[in-house]
Amino acid sequence: MTEPSTHKDLARELRELRLSKGNPRLDDIAQATGLSRTVLSDTFNGKGSVSDNTLYRLVEYFNADYDDLRRKRDSTGTEVPPESRARPTPPAGPAHSAGPVPAAAHPAPTKWYRRPLTAGPALLALILTIVLSVGGSVLGSRLVSAPSPGTNLFAPTDPLLERANGADPMATRCKDDKIIALSEKRRGEDFLIEMLYSNQCMAMWGRVTRYDGKSGGNFVEMTIYPQGDPTSDRAQTRRFDNAQSVYTPMIVEPEIDRTVCGVATVGIAGKKVELGPPVCA
Repeated sequence: MTEPSTHKDLARELRELRLSKGNPRLDDIAQATGLSRTVLSDTFNGKGSVSDNTLYRLVEYFNADYDDLRRKRDSTGTEVPPESRARPTPPAGPAHSAGPVPAAAHPAPTKWYRRPLTAGPALLALILTIVLSVGGSVLGSRLVSAPSPGTNLFAPTDPLLERANGADPMATRCKDDKIIALSEKRRGEDFLIEMLYSNQCMAMWGRVTRYDGKSGGNFVEMTIYPQGDPTSDRAQTRRFDNAQSVYTPMIVEPEIDRTVCGVATVGIAGKKVELGPPVCA
């Protein structure tokens, strides 16, 4: 049977990844990812919409490129339901971002040029000040800029400009070195709460997954926050309806002695149920 054209490229790529992994059974993939067999069958056959949660789980299972698969999904011309692709609006505050920081938010790079060797008195005074400020480093033929007030000439370039409180970890390079810092089961084997950490981003995010088989008509929700301050403006929450799993936006925490906590809430038979006390890592 020819798969519908709606997700042809994504379905083809996923089938190739499946073959490269030894063509595992759908039941085996379902058990490893926590996704239902029906969702997997539709996804591999290009039927219906593919949520961020489904894509994220398959990326983890196949060790694939999330951004590449997401582009294949989003370039199909099929409207992805808002609950599958929308990112939560983070709490107000200058330090927060709902995703990668746009280029316009960063100052334009300083224009660099080589000073002539025949420098005037004012330039020599500037060079002397710079030499003293960096502990007597030899300038040699270093390129020198004409700084604007407050500019740090030697500030390192951050290779992870997209990292920020409230950013989607799966849309950044933070996902590349993530580890599970903490994992706890709740209500027997029905729910799993995890705290994930990226060392290169110094960022933490949470994930809750339900294994009770009752995701339809219910929701999963998780909130993370700095320990001791659940109402912090850095707290992050994400909720999905009719989903088996949800992961939160991230909190960047460069202080190694600081702890981030998470609490999970789920819908069960139409009622809101908290999954026990916070987990902290």
